[in-house]
Amino acid sequence: PMKLFSCPQCSSRLYFENGMCLACGTPVLYDPMQENFVVTGQGGFTCTNALSAACNWVAEVEGGFCRACSLNQTIPDLSIEGNPER
Repeated sequence: PMKLFSCPQCSSRLYFENGMCLACGTPVLYDPMQENFVVTGQGGFTCTNALSAACNWVAEVEGGFCRACSLNQTIPDLSIEGNPER
C-alpha cells in the first residue's frame, strides 16, 4: 500500500511526490531520517536537484544534494533536448 503523509503545517494529506501542500500552499521537503515531511527552510535545505530533477528531499547543507541524489554518479547531459524531461 502507498504510504500517506501529513502536512507539518495544516495536517492535510501529502503524497510522496509532493513539494507543496495543496491545501495550505506550504512548501515541504521529505526528510528520510524522520520518514516524514518538514516545512522547507525549517528542517533542512532544498536539494540542488529540486529544479532540474524535481527532487523534494531534504539536503543537509545549503547548496548540497539530498541523500538520494548524492548517490547518483552519472546523469544524462541536460543540454540535450528531451533529457531534462526524462
